[in-house]
Amino acid sequence: MNDASSLQILARSSHGCVQRCGCCEKLCLQFQRVMLPLTPARLQELRQFLQTTHPSSEDQAMIQLRFSEVLLMFSREEIAEMITLLTEAELELARAHLQRSFDASSAELPFSDAEVLDF
Repeated sequence: MNDASSLQILARSSHGCVQRCGCCEKLCLQFQRVMLPLTPARLQELRQFLQTTHPSSEDQAMIQLRFSEVLLMFSREEIAEMITLLTEAELELARAHLQRSFDASSAELPFSDAEVLDF
């Protein structure tokens, strides 16, 4: 994930984005000053985890997330924004997969588009 020209933005918000490298297909969540490399499965796991994470009380303004030996703290609003980013990125990955499947199956059809439209 070295070449900036091969990066595709899957989702963007005011504080971050989810990118995919066109060369290696790796994903990266950038949110404020945090950068997390992710696989598509890990992206989904992180979204599900964030959706089920709730502050222990209404007064608790920050949510703590532990990644290995690193503790990250986010507000409820930041968590909501990250969930939206991850959801949009997942939808874009699914859309791209369906498009590739459609394109591949269309290429295998024994007739042309003109024949399909000819009644």
